[in-house]
Amino acid sequence: MVLATGALAACAYVYVKDPSQGGTFIPCPFHTLTGLWCPGCGMTRAAHHLLHGDIAGTLSRNLFLPLVLVVAVWAWIAWTAPSVGRSVPGPNAVPRQVWYGIGVALLVFGVVRNLPFGAALAP
Repeated sequence: MVLATGALAACAYVYVKDPSQGGTFIPCPFHTLTGLWCPGCGMTRAAHHLLHGDIAGTLSRNLFLPLVLVVAVWAWIAWTAPSVGRSVPGPNAVPRQVWYGIGVALLVFGVVRNLPFGAALAP
């Protein structure tokens, strides 16, 4: 319950405050140190656009937010299902090779969005 309340409070704050316009947000340590975009850069901005129903704006800030949200919700459901007498396989049921593939895709995404031809992928 505490986790869900915290997540709802965070979503409410991101809904009200546009991260592109400032506010109290934790800066990306990787971007702060290097000036480069990591694969997670733009997730908060993407969440703001998603909460406002702007799917194109969401995907233009970070292509991986939908995948991250699906995995997070799935993990939360698998974690809480036993409390209502259910059993839901969690993300650990996915073959390891799939997670390796996602990791490689994130790595490639992080590199390409910092190259001149991949500038459109930058948040």
